[in-house]
Amino acid sequence: AIFPADNPGIVPTSLSDTTVSPRLGVVWRASEQLSAFASYSAGFRAPPFGDVNVGLTNAIARYTTLPNADLEPETSDNLEVGLRWTRGTAFASLSVYSNRFDDFIESRVLIGRDPQSGDLLFQSRNIESARIYGADLRYTQDLSAWGAALQGWSLDLAAYWAEGENRVSGAPLNSIAPPQAVAGITWTSADAAWDAGATLTHTAAKSAGDIDMSAEPRFATPGWTTLDLAAGWRPLDRLELRAGLFNLTDETYWRWLDVANLAANDPMIPLLSRPGRSYSLSVNITF
Repeated sequence: AIFPADNPGIVPTSLSDTTVSPRLGVVWRASEQLSAFASYSAGFRAPPFGDVNVGLTNAIARYTTLPNADLEPETSDNLEVGLRWTRGTAFASLSVYSNRFDDFIESRVLIGRDPQSGDLLFQSRNIESARIYGADLRYTQDLSAWGAALQGWSLDLAAYWAEGENRVSGAPLNSIAPPQAVAGITWTSADAAWDAGATLTHTAAKSAGDIDMSAEPRFATPGWTTLDLAAGWRPLDRLELRAGLFNLTDETYWRWLDVANLAANDPMIPLLSRPGRSYSLSVNITF
């Protein structure tokens, strides 16, 4: 009874579909350290229930989310190739991928403004044909292999880049986050009672040319870099104390996917910035 009361005139839509999703992967071991891999998979994604049937109006923020009873399931053909390298205490991988979609589901897209109220209108939609492609790079190293003084230290590096395109209109997909690189270094004591680490994260700016602004100008997030510190102590097997210092430089920044569907002048944007310098203390007890 709650649904029709909150959504007058909307009749919930049922959806039923079937598919076969094959997957094939091959690995070629060029040597003991190096291997190459390739894979193909067929994907299937049913429309989320909320995108199909649920509407919402926020009078304070002045936006309305409309249901879309005509959403179709999303299917995809996904290709990935890459290299993996292992040598002693080091591991590295590089992969590139290309995914082609039919009826790509883009959730809660900004489609314009209500001509009477002026409220922003959002609705999930199918894109007839879309493509997402990119690359992923990872490297881990046990630093003790570089010298006895580095016993207990390890290094982790990762980076990704992705692009998305509406193959019908040629416009970018706004659901793609900008490139990001992460570097982390951690130390663990010989008895595993203590650990400490630092994580440096850099995210590129979301350029205006990489945003679909056909409905309305959007807020292009600037690039940002944060440094997080964390430490832990396990005095007992079932007790752990942890402390963290996050965004050490107190940078004001936004994650693109938090604001991707908002207009450039949306009053919610300042409220959606990520936390500045913050601290945490926690005690974990395992029973």
